[in-house]
Order: sequence, then structure tokens, then C-alpha cells
Amino acid sequence: MALLKDFFNNKWTKRCVSIFSLTLGVLTVILSYMALFYDVVITNTKTFGITIAVVVVVLGAIMIYTRKNLITSIISMLSLLLILPVVMFCWGNWILVIPIAVLSVVMFFLCGASENLKTIIGTTYVMIYIMAVIAYFLYSNLIVGQTRDTKSENYVSESGTYRCYIIDTIDSSTGSTKIYVEPNTYDIYYNGIAFISKDYERIVYNIRERRDVEIEWREDDLYIDDELRFRNSDAIENEWFTFLDYKTRITNIKDTISDLYGKVSDRLFGSDDEDTSDDTSTSEE
Repeated sequence: MALLKDFFNNKWTKRCVSIFSLTLGVLTVILSYMALFYDVVITNTKTFGITIAVVVVVLGAIMIYTRKNLITSIISMLSLLLILPVVMFCWGNWILVIPIAVLSVVMFFLCGASENLKTIIGTTYVMIYIMAVIAYFLYSNLIVGQTRDTKSENYVSESGTYRCYIIDTIDSSTGSTKIYVEPNTYDIYYNGIAFISKDYERIVYNIRERRDVEIEWREDDLYIDDELRFRNSDAIENEWFTFLDYKTRITNIKDTISDLYGKVSDRLFGSDDEDTSDDTSTSEE
């Protein structure tokens, strides 16, 4: 018994075991990537709940045991930042968000970092989370606007290559009906959880009124109200649905952030074009 106790109290044992705490860092990075570029859907609550519970308990035991070691301390300090995309984009999937968030918060306070460092980093994280909430609020209210979208079921092509869906939009005017097509082969499925691909959708029908439409797939060609709206040969020839690697996705994120910054600036402070036109009008007078 004493030998076993000495083994677990040995610093080299703890250092070796602390390597497994890297699993939390890898897990949060993967989940954050998937949350950014996929829609996370829990397909089997019971199966996924048991899986995430086992993972969190095992990781928690390992990290508490090695909490004073450097590797575990670094992962514990970074995990709250790494899970930010998971918290933001998986909000409502509590069975996923809560266990990882609780583990990250607990390990942040229990790790071997000094209290001063925890205070500084903790304050920084709070500010980052507040800015993220503000950015989401601005996007939801200033950019997206006050509309309510209802998404229909997916209509899958005969070969299973594509799927389409209807977006029924209710707004202050007449509303709209839009139909999008996207690939049906980029989704990733695991036991109890699925990652549904996004950012591939292509609009093929858009009308400024709410109406019922008839959708029919003829092989991989889409007909709406008996009118051809999407041709498979065009999609292949123009590479509309080429798989997006991480470099392309990062570039798209930068472009999106730049566009959002411009739109928010225009909404809050007015556009430069308006200022220029006002100056021109004044000079003409």
C-alpha cells in the first residue's frame, strides 16, 4: 500500500500522466472547429450523454491529480478561451456545452498557476466573452434584422448527392420564400452526435412573397413548380460545391468579419459615401 502511495505521489508519475490532459486541449480545439464550420446536432441524447459524462469524469480525475504540473496548468488556463466557439455556436445544446464548460471552469481555479496570473487571465477572458456577446447582439439586431425564418425538411436528390430546403421568411413586409441547394455528402456522423456541413448553400429560388411551392428532384436536377432551377451538370462544371479546406474557411472568416465590421460601422456611424455626397452638395451650393 505504501509502495502504491509512493508511486502515485512520485513527481515523474504525475508528469507522465499530465500528458493525457492534452486530450482536453485537443478535444476543445476540434469541437470549436466543428462548431464554427458545421451545425452540431445531438442525434442520440442518451448515448452522447453517457459518452460525454465518461470523458469528462476521466479527464477531470486525471487533471485534478496532475493539477500542479505545467502541462495541465497550461491546458487548464487555455481551455476557457478554446471553448468560446462551442459556447457561442452550440448554445442550447446543453448536454454538450455544460460538461465541457464546467470542467474548464473547475480546472481553471484548481490548476497550479498563481492567483495573480489567474486574476489577470480570468479578467481578460471575461472581457473577451463580453465582447463576443456584444458582437453577436450587433449581428443579430443590426445585420440580420427583425425577421423570423422557418426552415423546412430536407428534400434529398435521388442519388443522395444534393439536398434542398425551403426558408419561409416572415418580416414587416410581404415576407419571402427562398430555396437553397447544398451537398448532402459532407456531413460527419459519430455515435450520438452529427456535424452537418454548412457554408455550401446556393440559392436557386427567391420570391418576395410567402407561397407554397412544389419541389421535385429528377435524378440530380431540381425542378420547382415544374421549372428547372438547378442542374447537376452546371454544379460540376462550375465547381459550386468544392469541399472547403481549413485555409479557405479561415480566409472566408476574415472576409466575413471585414464585411460585418463595415456594415456595423455604416449602421452606427453612417457610410463614407453619404458624407462625401453631403460635402459635394454643400460645395455646389
